[in-house]
Amino acid sequence: MAERWLDGHRSLDRSRQRDNHGYRPLQWWFVGRLYEHAGARQRPAVLVLTGASGGIDFQMAPWVASQGYNVLSRGYFNAPGLPADLLELPREYFVTAIEWLAKRHSTRDVSVLGGSLGAEAALLIGSYYPDRVRVVVAWMPTHVVWEGIDARARFGGDSTFASPGKSRWSLNGKPLPFVRKFISAARLEKLPAASGDQYAPQFDQPIDPAVVIPVERIRGPVFLVGAGDDLASPSLRMGREVRARVARRAKGPEVQLLEYPMAGHTIPPPGIGPNLSLGGTY
Repeated sequence: MAERWLDGHRSLDRSRQRDNHGYRPLQWWFVGRLYEHAGARQRPAVLVLTGASGGIDFQMAPWVASQGYNVLSRGYFNAPGLPADLLELPREYFVTAIEWLAKRHSTRDVSVLGGSLGAEAALLIGSYYPDRVRVVVAWMPTHVVWEGIDARARFGGDSTFASPGKSRWSLNGKPLPFVRKFISAARLEKLPAASGDQYAPQFDQPIDPAVVIPVERIRGPVFLVGAGDDLASPSLRMGREVRARVARRAKGPEVQLLEYPMAGHTIPPPGIGPNLSLGGTY
C-alpha cells in the first residue's frame, strides 16, 4: 500500500510498495494523506474527516485503509497551510477532494466518513452533493449546523471568543444558517474540560428549520454512531434526530444508528485505547 502526503507547498510521495522505496514531488494543492493499495483492481474509496481538533486524521484513516479501502484523509482547518479557525468554510472545498479521488484509476466509488465535527461535514456533503457520495458514515453526529470555531477559544483557551457569531460553513458564497452555541457565565469565567454545555441547552428551545441538515436528500445508506455518555455533545440525541428525519421520507436512504449508552465522545478504531476525558468507561 502506498502512503502519500499531499500538500500544496512541499508535497512528497513516500511509497511503501516493495518495488519503490523512493520519494517524488507531487503537485496536488490540498493538504491531506492518501492511503492507496497497490494493484490494478479498483476499490471503494473513503474521504475521512477529522473533528474539532482539526488537522489530519492519523487514527481512523489508516484503520479504514487496513480494511481494504483506499483512503484520503483531508485537512480542512488547523493544519499547516490551512486556517486555524473554522468560519464559513466553503462546502465546495470538500467536493474538489471527492472529484479528485473519484478520478483516480484505483477508485470504484467514493464514500465519506467523519467523526464529531467531521460527522457534521460528512452529513452536509451527502445532503448537498448526493450524486457524489455512495455511503455516509457519521461518528458522533449532529442533525443541525453549528456555530463556527474561533481558534482563540478552541486552541487558545479564551472563552470570550467561543461564540464568533459566524457559521462553520458556506455554500455558493453564502453562510449556512446555524445554531449559536450557549456560552454560560461559568464558561466565560473558567473554560471547562468538556464542551457539551455549549450544545445541549440549545435544544430546550425551538430550532429554526433552516439550520437542520437536509439528510433526507442523501441517496445512499447512512451509518451513524452515537454515545450516551458523551460529554462533548449530545451525539446520541442528535443521531436519533438524523434517523427520524430520514425515516419520515418514504424513499429516503437506508439508515442505521448504533447506540452505545455507556460510551463517551471518543470511540476509537480497534487497537487504539479510548480517551475517557469526554465520557465513557472501559
